[in-house]
Amino acid sequence: MIEYPTTFTFVMPCYNSDKYIKQGIESILSINYPKDKFCTIVVDDCSTDRTVSIIKEGKFKNTRLIELSKNLGPANARNIGKSKASTDYVIFIDTETKLDKNILQNYAEAAKKFPKAVFCGKIEFYGHKNLNTEIIERRNIFYMRQGSDSDLLWAATNNLCVPKEVYKNYSFNPQFSIAASEDIDFCFRIRDEGYKILYNNKSIAYHKSFDSFKSAIARMFRYGKGTSIFVKVQPKKNQFAWEFLGRVIILLSFILMLFLAYKSNRWEYLLWPFFHYMFSTYYLFYGNYAKAKVREKGVLFVILTSIYENFLTWIYQLGVIFGNIKNKQSPFLNINPKYISEGGHGGLGLIWFIDDIIIAFFFFSLLFF
Repeated sequence: MIEYPTTFTFVMPCYNSDKYIKQGIESILSINYPKDKFCTIVVDDCSTDRTVSIIKEGKFKNTRLIELSKNLGPANARNIGKSKASTDYVIFIDTETKLDKNILQNYAEAAKKFPKAVFCGKIEFYGHKNLNTEIIERRNIFYMRQGSDSDLLWAATNNLCVPKEVYKNYSFNPQFSIAASEDIDFCFRIRDEGYKILYNNKSIAYHKSFDSFKSAIARMFRYGKGTSIFVKVQPKKNQFAWEFLGRVIILLSFILMLFLAYKSNRWEYLLWPFFHYMFSTYYLFYGNYAKAKVREKGVLFVILTSIYENFLTWIYQLGVIFGNIKNKQSPFLNINPKYISEGGHGGLGLIWFIDDIIIAFFFFSLLFF
């Protein structure tokens, strides 16, 4: 048997997770790796359901439960969990995550090549898949485009492997009281200190699909509020949200066009530019991935998905505005695109804004032909 000297601790924050906590811990225990080389720390963030009872009744091996007396949020829960670790690496995961059996072997091999790097493993989804899952997969597309060992701008904490040198010296910002953007902030700060975040597509975690329309809306609004906290704690990495202003113009122009089409009874000019905008946005932005989806599921599916994604983006931006107002800062601040998207730059939002102005003009031009 191959010797793997590298040791790992899984840190799993949980809150009201009685549906998934047992399968999450059992997934860790089933990993193909020496059992004395890894353990699990579960930090319960003052759950009100049966989460704690299930953990205690399960008597899971190499699993430590830390019960918090009050709800502190996932950032604090992760900090408390990692403070109790002493292994070579800490891996942050979620309760609804199932792990590939060879995940630790693959992380151990990566650690040999890059001993000081932070690693982001691959995320795939299990369970019922629908438009929500489709959109999440597309928003993670820059991970998919990366080969293994590629340097990422940031990574989510549902499969993040952090070396001891990092997790002992850097913590999640406790100002993030909700599960949103605390991972981006953490990654930005360690990157600023010179650490690389490398994508490892062999270390796979399977995340539960998001299959509820209501939960998707709540999640996007929460992400928006998380962004507003990021804007507050990382003032040098934000800018005016030009892209949102562009979306407002598109919406207002479409409403006005709808009114004019009704008055002139020229409905045939209304649907085509709208679908054209949605479809071209999807097609141009997601490139080969979108082309494959067109071939697989058809143009109508791509258009409907794009419309739905635009709707969720509105919900996200409303969350940003709500959070910014609550934090007493400009409502129209957002993260500078150059920090969160591959190939992004500071002028990207302004380019989107100008593009939306052109599209709005195109809308109106149709009414005069």
